Amino acid sequence: MIQRAEGHLSAAGAVYAAAWQASHRDVVRAETLARYTPAYGARYLQGLADRGCQIYVLNGPLPQGVLALDPERRRVELLYVAPAHWGRGVGSCLLAFALHTLGPGPVTLTVLNQNSRARRFYEARGFACTGEEIILSAQRGLSELTYRHEGVAP
Repeated sequence: MIQRAEGHLSAAGAVYAAAWQASHRDVVRAETLARYTPAYGARYLQGLADRGCQIYVLNGPLPQGVLALDPERRRVELLYVAPAHWGRGVGSCLLAFALHTLGPGPVTLTVLNQNSRARRFYEARGFACTGEEIILSAQRGLSELTYRHEGVAP
């Protein structure tokens, strides 16, 4: 069941931290990975909520995935799945929920250029790279790519 994460940000933060570490371990430094603790994740999600984002979790016995939507910008701010649930449809479920919740019209998100698994995931679900690239670290060659989906039909 997907539900708003109010009151559950510590559990959602733990999913975010674990998934971020697992998905970025080959592209960022160890000291950067170490900063992504459950407490950091909860604070980050709270910051998104304070900016007007809607935070959701997909729950089983424990949270399996976390999603943040910015309805004003029609944007998926983040979508992370607990590593133990990768490849089980959790991300697809959250993404379908995001598109439905945001409604008709284009939806955007950004993906770490070096995260080929995430890029394939979004491309397989109808997102296309716009060509817009955000340089995060020229020294390390890290960047994010903007993706766009034309949205669900009304």
